[in-house]
Amino acid sequence: MPSYAGGTPQECDPKAEAAAKRALALDETVAEAHNALGEAFFFYDFDFSRSIREFQRAIELKPNYASAHQWYGNDLLVPLGRFDEAIAEVKRAVELDPLSLIINSDLGNTYYNARRYDEAIEQLRKTWKWILIFYYAYLNLGSGARMKGARDAAIAEYQKARALNDDPLVLGLLAHAYAFSDNKIEAGKY
Repeated sequence: MPSYAGGTPQECDPKAEAAAKRALALDETVAEAHNALGEAFFFYDFDFSRSIREFQRAIELKPNYASAHQWYGNDLLVPLGRFDEAIAEVKRAVELDPLSLIINSDLGNTYYNARRYDEAIEQLRKTWKWILIFYYAYLNLGSGARMKGARDAAIAEYQKARALNDDPLVLGLLAHAYAFSDNKIEAGKY
């Protein structure tokens, strides 16, 4: 919920962790609960070792569970700098759920974080072609363009994202892109 402005981490994450633990007390073999616990241990507790164990357990219990591969790769392995493993996990998630917009976008995001910008842009353009109303793809496509020095292209993609969603992150990225293109007036609007 905090990722989607539905509450603060302090309000939501302990409840999510408690719910996942309760589910596992009822049935230790629920992969989704292990996956949720992996997220909670990472994002709230910053307990990377326990998070890794939970994600790996979810994958062990349900190897074809796309979200487990996605979250393990994009949410945990990327911040740990384990980019090759992260890419492999998110690619596996795409293989398992090839029509998922968020998983495909997260593969682009994973490439972006690994500084493989050409692959990020290629992946995000695939996602973009599927549906023109998915702001997250535009946001990541703009970031890939920005890192390649294509400021005008980045601004154009961020503007598309902004038209679809009022996420404050988009506004910050727009301001940053305008500032670095020496357009201080436009940067000041965000």
